[in-house]
Amino acid sequence: MLHRFLLICFVWFGSGHCDDVSECFDGWVAYEGSCYLFGHDAVPFAEAKHFCEQHHQSYLVNIGSADENNFLKAYLRGLKHKVWWMGLSDHEKEGEWKWVNTDTVAEFTDWDPSQPDPSEEDCGVFWLAFDFRWGDVPCTSNFTPVCEMGTQINTDIIG
Repeated sequence: MLHRFLLICFVWFGSGHCDDVSECFDGWVAYEGSCYLFGHDAVPFAEAKHFCEQHHQSYLVNIGSADENNFLKAYLRGLKHKVWWMGLSDHEKEGEWKWVNTDTVAEFTDWDPSQPDPSEEDCGVFWLAFDFRWGDVPCTSNFTPVCEMGTQINTDIIG
């Protein structure tokens, strides 16, 4: 079942307005054109990636901006888990952090000043100890996934 979130935008330079309806599945949270699912069980990175793929073909979250990152950090502060997987890894080349679903280098980052450290810690997380700034950990650690998928937006222009 889908939840519909109604966002009404007004066009100030003209007589029209638009109604945007974005859709997320039950249990998902909408923000700026994406839907997010916050898992319940702590699992290794590969299993977290699989968990997301099994939930509507989503992926471990990619953070593209400070606004998105701040939204996620604020949301995570209200949840019980202390460490959450994101879709970031440098397993192919040490120090080159890429989003695993697109194989693109992360342009925006929010590493804690002590992170990433030069070690065998190849997967990225949101970490409560860093106020949910980013840390790197071994991919075999057990943490909870944050999944992301795009919303479906229907736009009708009236006027």
